[in-house]
Amino acid sequence: MKQKFAPNPSIPSQSTPLQTAVQNDDAAAVRAIIEGANPPSAEQAGHALLDAAINNSLAVAEVLLGHSIQPYFISKGLLCAAETHRLQMAQLLLQNGADTCYRQQNTPFTALECAASGGDQEMVALLIAHGADVASDIEILATAALDGRTEILRLLLLNGATSYDDQRLSTLLRLMAEDAKSKLRPIIPASSGVRLEEDWGFGEDE
Repeated sequence: MKQKFAPNPSIPSQSTPLQTAVQNDDAAAVRAIIEGANPPSAEQAGHALLDAAINNSLAVAEVLLGHSIQPYFISKGLLCAAETHRLQMAQLLLQNGADTCYRQQNTPFTALECAASGGDQEMVALLIAHGADVASDIEILATAALDGRTEILRLLLLNGATSYDDQRLSTLLRLMAEDAKSKLRPIIPASSGVRLEEDWGFGEDE
């Protein structure tokens, strides 16, 4: 999967003590710096959290989240975790208020879209459990359908992605890979109103 976004570099060419501590996954050093006489600015701490999310440094992230981190950085960190399949990091950030609907400026992607396009079923389930807006963007369904990601498609359909009109959903189903068509019936709940045989022409024997 192509990278959806590029985390902002944490400042400068020369690493700060905080950056070095984060890069070394040294939670004790991070705590000492934050609680020291010259603590980092809110922005520096936020960029450090992004670095921790990218590096999957859970202990460092926990230390940083114990101090004042701007919500923007927590939500942006969730994007990093979703794209790089860091489930525990995503859980930590969600527990600390990450917004599942956050989209980075100038890009259309949410954490759920990153997880769905990356085929990360566990991440998709986690984000849905924390209130991700499944019905907000047909592209999530389209990606799962075109890639034949049947389990992810099932999760999306069962959690509100069938709110689109029949014509749009029909188009998605017809685009699904051939090897996924046989799995359509158990994926789509009867309560969704999608009639595979009558409306979309998939016979009983498929």
